[in-house]
Amino acid sequence: MAQENPQAANDGANNSQPTFGIDKIYIKDLSIEVPGAPQVFQARETPEIAITLSNTANQINEVIWEVSLTATIKANLPDGTPLFLGEVTQSGTFVAQNIPEQELQ
Repeated sequence: MAQENPQAANDGANNSQPTFGIDKIYIKDLSIEVPGAPQVFQARETPEIAITLSNTANQINEVIWEVSLTATIKANLPDGTPLFLGEVTQSGTFVAQNIPEQELQ
């Protein structure tokens, strides 16, 4: 009986291997606003649409990170009247172990 628990012998060899995995994916925030309703639904002008994307990363503990992507969509009439504002933040928690600091970004 050379090895009673082969998995235990392999665990020591794999502890320094870089690992990355998805833990959870979820909608963290969602909002839609139509401040001028119902009057803005009568407008016939072509709206001006702006889309903005941003992301953040927060370390939860030494191996878990929360990463979020936020998309903001604004639509205004040419005179500046807002048609709608929509914003959604999709987030996820990720496991990152044994990855050098400069490679995490």
